[in-house]
Amino acid sequence: MKKYYILLFTLISFNLISQVEKNIFNYKGKEILLSQKMIEHYSEEFILNLKHKNVELLLYLNFNSTNAFEVVSVGAKLPYLDLKLKDFTKIKKSLTMDFNPDDINSFNILSYEIVLKDKSQFINVGNAEYAIKVLSEKELIEKFNKYKANLLSK
Repeated sequence: MKKYYILLFTLISFNLISQVEKNIFNYKGKEILLSQKMIEHYSEEFILNLKHKNVELLLYLNFNSTNAFEVVSVGAKLPYLDLKLKDFTKIKKSLTMDFNPDDINSFNILSYEIVLKDKSQFINVGNAEYAIKVLSEKELIEKFNKYKANLLSK
């Protein structure tokens, strides 16, 4: 019976290690953890393909998934709040449209067809106090380049 438990423990441990390794990729000698948003949105096959063929794009998409937007207070005068989250096409129907401004991780920008523009976009999420600010393409690329430079300098 003891051998059975040891074997079971070994199998469980191997499975957990395998899962963790699947969620990590290597970028120029640095181990990067995939964001949960990437894992929810993209297929394993797509991510694996990028790991082997275009790790630069994988790094960018991973960064984009958590850094392309911010939650902002509507109390400040925002340039345009005419966009509504419900107006965007939802790509993954299984994910909910729930948005909790106290938990920035509750919003997966990858689940919506939001195209980066020349200027930041402010999206009304139905909450009178908050909006989602989607960074402009230029802002996001600048932020990504700083992230990459910092990553490589460590």
